[in-house]
Amino acid sequence: MASLALHVVESILKDPLAKSTTRLRAAETVLGLAGYVAPKAPDTADNPLSGKNISEMSIDELDAFIAAERDKRANLAKPVLDHETSQPAANPLIDKE
Repeated sequence: MASLALHVVESILKDPLAKSTTRLRAAETVLGLAGYVAPKAPDTADNPLSGKNISEMSIDELDAFIAAERDKRANLAKPVLDHETSQPAANPLIDKE
């Protein structure tokens, strides 16, 4: 079915009689499937500095930006271990006496 759908999209793209809006939507579909997507606009509502170029930031703005990014990364971090181990696990190859 997917190959049939791609064939339909291809025929729309190649059809000179198809409406330009239809051909444009077919082209956008192909580009989206190929991984070419329009860049997302920066969300400046939460952070007014996020839309500003780094080269235009003051030292204080850079410090605030770095602190905010570190906080974001820290909030996304997941623990590596579920619990703490009091002693290392025994290794039969090393602990053999």
